[in-house]
Amino acid sequence: MKLRELVRGIDIVSVSGDMETEITGLTNNSRAVEPGFAFVAVRGYESDGHRYIPSAVENGASLIICEEKPEGCDVPCVIVENSRAAEALAAIVSPDQCPLGLRCLRYRCGQQAGR
Repeated sequence: MKLRELVRGIDIVSVSGDMETEITGLTNNSRAVEPGFAFVAVRGYESDGHRYIPSAVENGASLIICEEKPEGCDVPCVIVENSRAAEALAAIVSPDQCPLGLRCLRYRCGQQAGR
């Protein structure tokens, strides 16, 4: 799936990178990132996903969706006002509507389930 397809319907503040970048998965867990995945940096109650952007990039993220432009990040970034809302909109394509070629990840009761 192309980046432009994944972010369709998301209110984007800015984009750096090629909208034709191929995305093969979506996750908010930097440890679950595989080459080609989009990493969504979500601000949590106890931890801020923006802190894990370097780890996601190291694990092969092809895209970062976040609220603040990360310093020194050399992968495409989509800056949004609310990354939690952006994640929800991007996840509309998952899990049951996941197009062929896109591996979607979701979390249920603290457990990771891939589709």
